[in-house]
Amino acid sequence: MLYLIKTLLLLLLKTEMRMEPRELINFMAIAERLKCNTRHSWTSTYRHESVAEHSWRLTLLAYFVQDEFPEADMNKVIQMCILHDLGEAITGDIPAFYKTQKDEEVEDRKIEELFQTLPPFYQDKLLPLFREMGELATLEAKIYKALDKMEAIIQHNEADISTWIPLEYTTNLEYGAENVAFSPYLRRLKQELYNDSVRKIESVSEQGGGSNNRWVDLTLKVSPKMIKDAQGNENKAFTGHLGTHFDVMNKEFPLNYTERKAIVFDVSSISGRDIEVQDIDLSKVRPDMFVSFYSGYIERESYGSKAYFSEHPQLSDELIEKLLDRHISIIGIDFAGVRRGTEHTPKDQYCADKGVFIIENLCHLGQLLVGDEKSAEFIANTYPMNFAEMTGLPCRVIAKRK
Repeated sequence: MLYLIKTLLLLLLKTEMRMEPRELINFMAIAERLKCNTRHSWTSTYRHESVAEHSWRLTLLAYFVQDEFPEADMNKVIQMCILHDLGEAITGDIPAFYKTQKDEEVEDRKIEELFQTLPPFYQDKLLPLFREMGELATLEAKIYKALDKMEAIIQHNEADISTWIPLEYTTNLEYGAENVAFSPYLRRLKQELYNDSVRKIESVSEQGGGSNNRWVDLTLKVSPKMIKDAQGNENKAFTGHLGTHFDVMNKEFPLNYTERKAIVFDVSSISGRDIEVQDIDLSKVRPDMFVSFYSGYIERESYGSKAYFSEHPQLSDELIEKLLDRHISIIGIDFAGVRRGTEHTPKDQYCADKGVFIIENLCHLGQLLVGDEKSAEFIANTYPMNFAEMTGLPCRVIAKRK
């Protein structure tokens, strides 16, 4: 009788552990999104890294440091590294310096909902693991979190510094310092990465008087994947409206607009509302200027995604009117349109009718800002393609620092 009971219990346990082939395939389909969802970080080949790529190398990092922590359950640490960003398959990546408590709560809730679709065995195993990771009380959780931050610094150091936004010149030096404090080995690792970051920043500073450092390419580098994503999520994202372009509508782009005195305003701290007149110093805007807005959105939400085209920042109608009243030439933005949805095209036409063209999907505007300054002046050079009978023209936009 006892043998029979044990056999039944083992069969029950095996049943709870099993994941049927269809369940497995469905779950892998969700996990596949981590290959598609990109992070804020760039690779050394000038593309955004995927969440899956970050998780893979983080896991590799944990594997190679396991001998430094003989007292820890490194198998658990490796599991944490593999699974830690699974929630971003649903929410997408939000950079640490933009992520709020509410964002973290949403991600935690989505993870719990996702795990509740798994067989009981995996629910009982993974839900406590994620809670342990969030509490950061155990040695294993502390190791995972420290390595997670160190991998992000490694990736930033490997990327070209032109992909850094202004705040990363300080964040990359400070990031994760408190997380490595418990471990002499991780403190040494952090110090090496700190030194690498300093050398990278100093190499740019040393070029400060050189001509190359005066120029910043504000044009989005478009990859085949970005084209596919954009054309799948935005009806207008074909030749004329792809990547960095201006909406010429039914007008001709005057050749004297190709070089303009320009200004960039830092509006990256604004979220959840329109960008308003009071968010910029309008007194700095002069006639014929190229007026641009750095929101950081194109760095946070990869170009081509559905959210990029539907949830981007927008300028208020009042702000647009004030800019038009000052007889500027061009409005430049690092997102998909000055207005969203059905207001997008009519507003482009309205501005074009008043001689003002809108350049969308700029990038690297943050590199023109210095320190805590909320604006910076430069010279903008805009070179449109010579296409006929199109409402949008791809263009190359080059900034020359003053």
